[in-house]
Amino acid sequence: MEKTAALASHILQGIGGEKNIQRLENCMTRVRVEVHDDDQLDIAHLKQLPGVSGYVKQGQQHQLIVGPEKRRRSLMPCAH
Repeated sequence: MEKTAALASHILQGIGGEKNIQRLENCMTRVRVEVHDDDQLDIAHLKQLPGVSGYVKQGQQHQLIVGPEKRRRSLMPCAH
């Protein structure tokens, strides 16, 4: 649980803090976030986090690929 809380804290920092979140959702393999200001995102920081295996942007949505089965999960899209 501590590891998950630490990752969440680092992700929050990388997306510009709580006030920058417009919309946030997740599934087992993705954290999806829409933000007010893309300039506040630190994509390089987010990609380097342990537990984050990738980053995808679709439209206004930023997606972090997470989970222990990184390779397999990064190739399998989540149901929306």
